[in-house]
Amino acid sequence: MLRFDKSSGAMICDEESAYLERRRTHFDENIRNLLEPEISKKFDIEAAYGGAGYPPFHYEVVRKARKAINRLAKDRDSLTLEDVARETLKCLRSVIHRRIDDKLMFYFGFNLDELNQGFFEKDGKKFDIKQDSVKKKARDIASFADKSEPLKNIFENKAAVMGYDKKEGFQAYHISGDVTVLSFLTGFESIGSGKYGAGITFARTFNNKFHCERREGFNPVDGMILLLSSIIEARNYFIDIGGYFSLTYINGNEENPEKKYIDIDPQKVKLASEVVTANLKRLLGMDKTRSLVEKILFKDNPPGEGMLDELEDEFFREAENPAILKYILRGYKIDPGNLRQEEVELVKRGEEE
Repeated sequence: MLRFDKSSGAMICDEESAYLERRRTHFDENIRNLLEPEISKKFDIEAAYGGAGYPPFHYEVVRKARKAINRLAKDRDSLTLEDVARETLKCLRSVIHRRIDDKLMFYFGFNLDELNQGFFEKDGKKFDIKQDSVKKKARDIASFADKSEPLKNIFENKAAVMGYDKKEGFQAYHISGDVTVLSFLTGFESIGSGKYGAGITFARTFNNKFHCERREGFNPVDGMILLLSSIIEARNYFIDIGGYFSLTYINGNEENPEKKYIDIDPQKVKLASEVVTANLKRLLGMDKTRSLVEKILFKDNPPGEGMLDELEDEFFREAENPAILKYILRGYKIDPGNLRQEEVELVKRGEEE
């Protein structure tokens, strides 16, 4: 997540999830809108939830949060993003509690509240929970002292809630399954298995700016390039990151309510990510990268009507070495500045095709 200015920002997420670092699955909706359109228009507010961890967990949190926010907004005259984030945190806690109850019921036949009170009832009979081994195992499950994979899917979930309201402008909050507190985010956040790769990309950019420049933020095009660069670098070096990228842009400066919250089409994000990849590999200059990313992400180019094909053609025309670029975009590990003999042969064949 990255804040562009006082009223706008964006969030990007990949599709891939890996179980035991082997079984890979893809989920294409890891960023979700927390608000119904009627609530957004009524309060001039937008809110997006991006989750990292176990996708079914986040799906349940968002489903509960949307209902809870609807109830919260019924009799109110104002609603802020902090209100939305706090309600979402409550729902996250309730999902954790429910899933812990399920585990305890499966293993022992009692839930968390019954564990805390020391007894449970079944068929009208009272049973005291006396065995130390049972109590220890149950408490290890409830406190996440037991680090088994099924419990990681409950506790090792993190999320960022970003959005805009007319009172505070653009804001973002961090919520976590293992801490369950609400943390305010000042300008950016990176969560999930690739957080260190993305964090290095953010740091490299921020360290080249004066403090006043960092406070001013980014124009939307540069902000999108930074977000795309961060997730590409994370994908290059860390497991669990792959597939298409989901990209959500919130712009409180937009007068049209329908354009304040935009889920950018995956085909556009794919092409923009390839443009940024070419720039990172020093095959496309920054000026041309900015121009193409602006045309792809911010102009009205409906997919399937030829405009994206034209932009892709322009992209390859402007690239320094299209033959090398094609191999890189297919996943070949090529350094354009230091080609090995085998890679020189590949490039020759690519130029002949």
